[in-house]
Amino acid sequence: MLCLLILFYIGIICSIGGWSSSYAVLKNVDTKESAVIYPTFFWGFITFGRFIIAYIPGTVNTKLKVSIQATLVIQIVSLLLK
Repeated sequence: MLCLLILFYIGIICSIGGWSSSYAVLKNVDTKESAVIYPTFFWGFITFGRFIIAYIPGTVNTKLKVSIQATLVIQIVSLLLK
């Protein structure tokens, strides 16, 4: 079951990261030439969020860590698809 959840999570992250520039062009957020940098922002913010999660002390509940990371991902996606 855990393997399926990890597969699902990785699939979602890769789909969003890979298609973020196409979504931006489709929604008329940016031009094709300018939207190619969106996946870089996406993966950069994902990495930044994971570093932040790594520095949260071990005393913090695991559910809180997951909710913080999920909030960061949702905010990044909403900024990209705005």
